Amino acid sequence: MKKDFDDFNAVGKGGLYYLFQSVQNYHKYMAETRSRFNEASFMNAMGLKDTISKLKINVEKAPSSKVNVLGLLSGAMGIASGFAGPLAGGALDVMGGVMDKMAESAKG
Repeated sequence: MKKDFDDFNAVGKGGLYYLFQSVQNYHKYMAETRSRFNEASFMNAMGLKDTISKLKINVEKAPSSKVNVLGLLSGAMGIASGFAGPLAGGALDVMGGVMDKMAESAKG
C-alpha cells in the first residue's frame, strides 16, 4: 500500500514523506549510475581487444619487466611518513630506508 503526503501529515510526520522520497530517488539514481558504469566498463574491455589488434601489439612477445617491490614499499613509506606526523613519521622513514637498502642489495 503506497502512502502519500496526506497519510504522513495525518500523524504529524509530513516531512518524513519527502525524506523517504529523497532516499528512494537517491537509490534509483545510484542503481542507474552503477548500471551505466558497468556497461561502459564492459564496452571498454571489449574495445581493448580491438585496439590491441589495430595497433598490432604482439602481446605474447611483449617485454616483461620485474617489479622491485621493496623499492615501491620504500617510496610508499616515505609518502606515508609525510602524513603520519612526527613520531610515526620517523618510524616510517626508518622502515622506508631499510627497505631501500634491501632493494639495493637485492639488485646486485
